[in-house]
Amino acid sequence: MGVPAAPAVPALTRRLGGNIDTLANMSDWALNQVGPRGKGGFIPLLRDLRYGNAFDRAGAARQFSLYGDASAVAIPLLARMLEDPDPIAAQAAADALVRIGPRASLAVQAMLNSPKPTARLRALLVLSQMRTSYF
Repeated sequence: MGVPAAPAVPALTRRLGGNIDTLANMSDWALNQVGPRGKGGFIPLLRDLRYGNAFDRAGAARQFSLYGDASAVAIPLLARMLEDPDPIAAQAAADALVRIGPRASLAVQAMLNSPKPTARLRALLVLSQMRTSYF
């Protein structure tokens, strides 16, 4: 705990952005034990993507869209947000995934198996926008 645990922050941050809710919750708790809440790069944005209200989720997704490829840690959460019931948050996630580019394509392709038709449609739209133009 505290400063001596700082080397664990990158691994905990990856777990916070992952698909497994239990690991994300435990990682969030551990990150709180390492340092004050809200410090450290993408951690507050990942928390907003996972735990925030619709406004916070959309804002965090917009922030990640500004970072492009550097925001790869958020790809699983952004892909899951294609199922978000709030259309503004879902669109912000879609925009971020398009800006991240081909690195996010596998996570978006996985959303083609979503039980929600709107999420499948969003995933198709994101994948079509990721294609590079040859003209």
